[in-house]
This record gives sequence, structure tokens and C-alpha cells, in this order.
Amino acid sequence: MTDHPLTDEIIEKIAANIRHYDYSVPIIFKCDMRAAADWQLDQDQKKLEDFLEEFSYRGHSADAILELRAFVNNFKSCMRPQEDS
Repeated sequence: MTDHPLTDEIIEKIAANIRHYDYSVPIIFKCDMRAAADWQLDQDQKKLEDFLEEFSYRGHSADAILELRAFVNNFKSCMRPQEDS
């Protein structure tokens, strides 16, 4: 099974800076934080894909386009590495 890279420990550290949480962060809050992080990553990936499309229309070299496409294709896995538990 793979876990989200935004671990409970990271969320607890983030929440420690919020005075509302003098206790463990509720599970629903952790799920919401993970969903928000995934949503933002999806938005960033879409922006990169749009940029790549625009870049290719402007007549850049095929090598440059292939290099950028490889970056976009690997973007999500680079930003959200999964660890086996």
C-alpha cells in the first residue's frame, strides 16, 4: 500500500503553528489537507501542459519540446513521490 507523502507527522508540525490545535489534528482535517495538496498539484500540472502546448506552437525546436514534454510527464511523480509502507 502506498501512503500520501503529506504524512501525519508533517501535518502535525504544520498544525502546531495554529493555536486552535492543542491536541492531535482530526483525521478529517488531515484528509482535507491531502486533498487540497493533490488538487493544487493537478492545477499546476494543467498549467504546465498548457504552457507546453503554447511553447510548441511558437516554433521552438523539436528537442526543446521533447525535453519539456518529458519534464511535464514526470512532474507529478517528482512532486508526489510515493513510499511503500
